Amino acid sequence: MLPFHALRRARRATLAVLAALALAALALPGPARADDAPARPLTAQEQAFLKQAEGYLNTFRMAKARFIQTASTGETLSGTLALARPNRLRMNYDPPSPLTLVANGTHLIYIDAKMEQVTYIDLDTTPLSVFLADRISFADPAITITNVETSDKRVEVTLHMTKDPGIGSLTLAFDREPLALAGWRVLDAQGISVTVSLFNIDRNPTLDPDLFVYRRPDPRNLPR
Repeated sequence: MLPFHALRRARRATLAVLAALALAALALPGPARADDAPARPLTAQEQAFLKQAEGYLNTFRMAKARFIQTASTGETLSGTLALARPNRLRMNYDPPSPLTLVANGTHLIYIDAKMEQVTYIDLDTTPLSVFLADRISFADPAITITNVETSDKRVEVTLHMTKDPGIGSLTLAFDREPLALAGWRVLDAQGISVTVSLFNIDRNPTLDPDLFVYRRPDPRNLPR
């Protein structure tokens, strides 16, 4: 079992994911960052890629994958991700981590079983709500695209919530050939960066709806 200080560092890294995805609530607003500069005009090639990426993301309603999460603070965690659009996501962290992240259609829920702590954030206040929308559109006015960075093998699309540009950003990473979602990177107002890399993606699997439901455990059934 991980020592307490290691669990606390792991929890901080996962809180960074939650904070950056939420772009609020768990971190105090900070000054605007370079990532959050006003959007530059996109080139025709970049606009074409965004349309292509939209088409790819809208070809599947459900997905399952393994992930590795790495924080700029040095922590690394792994686990399994399940996604069901609209507005449902679950990140199960491998033992001995006590952490779980659930989007249940309305809220983004962070569960720390060891600390017996549960945190709720309105899903529609997060850029994750755009990614989990019934139909994904990079032209959604709720988000602002600040950068499209292209290399030989990868394209990264950075965005923030239009109404709150100074408190964090989300970067979606795509492999180019064949086109596939490779993961994402989040940056919160405190400068903590967390990268989630996806592996073995299964598109449109059969998923149990209960994966995306969080029920508080009955205190009478908790170990004493």
